[in-house]
Amino acid sequence: MDNIRVLVAHKRTLYKQSLVEALKKFNELKIIGQARFFDELVKTAKEAKAKVIIVEEDIFPGKDINRILSEFSLAPYTVILTNDPHRALRSNLKNRIAFFYVDGYLIDLYRTIKALVEEKTIPQPATFKQVLNYMRILEDQGMTSEQLFLTFNKEELNLIIDIIRGKSYNEIIESQKINEKEIEVRIDKILKKMSEIVI
Repeated sequence: MDNIRVLVAHKRTLYKQSLVEALKKFNELKIIGQARFFDELVKTAKEAKAKVIIVEEDIFPGKDINRILSEFSLAPYTVILTNDPHRALRSNLKNRIAFFYVDGYLIDLYRTIKALVEEKTIPQPATFKQVLNYMRILEDQGMTSEQLFLTFNKEELNLIIDIIRGKSYNEIIESQKINEKEIEVRIDKILKKMSEIVI
């Protein structure tokens, strides 16, 4: 595979520069531009002929990101950095868009870029980290095992246990005998429940 031409757009200069330097560690990625504002993103994307843009969702002028992306034709593929772990569960491969949770790991961002370009299903292991973060908070709040059993159903508890045990995305799919869509639905429900009970 040829180098993947990547443009990084983020409002915060330090974050943008750090992300660029980190992504340079992956030989398959070629960073061909940076942008801080939407107008700069449009101009740079057209000049640089990026294959993938990695962009903070707050850069877009408005909430209809799909419409904006189709209107401006910035790049064939787009990774949108989001603060919303629920949104990161939903990636629109039809429109060649992936949402990536900003609290995720660099290696997972790289895997997301690769999967997007290869048009494969995109796992979102960063959401596993969010489940673990919520579990730590709930433990600190003094949540008991009994309360966990009252809050989550059997399938959700099994999924939480597998995540705590450190199983990979694929291992969980295999052990739970569920498909990728179902695991996303279950994680989404778990995160919603956890967000409602965290103080």
